[in-house]
Amino acid sequence: MAEIYTNDSGKDALPREVKPYLVHTSDNTHIINIQRWAIEDLNVTPYPETRVYKKIAKELCGHLRNPGDLVLIVREQRLFFSKPETGYRCWQL
Repeated sequence: MAEIYTNDSGKDALPREVKPYLVHTSDNTHIINIQRWAIEDLNVTPYPETRVYKKIAKELCGHLRNPGDLVLIVREQRLFFSKPETGYRCWQL
């Protein structure tokens, strides 16, 4: 599972095709509903792999003026003591 967060500045810079899938969650914070986006555009659920989510986020980062305006949070099902949540900024993709 993954979530892509952006602020107001990032929201304004995203392509118009993505804007219908933004959910305003709090002041200056928006989440891109990846699930809805994939289902409405492709009629499938998103492929649950980190590499796929990173590729989506990297493409969106290319539209931003400030690469700090977007963060990707990936939650993976892992065993034992490994870290289940990882955050990525544009420069890490």
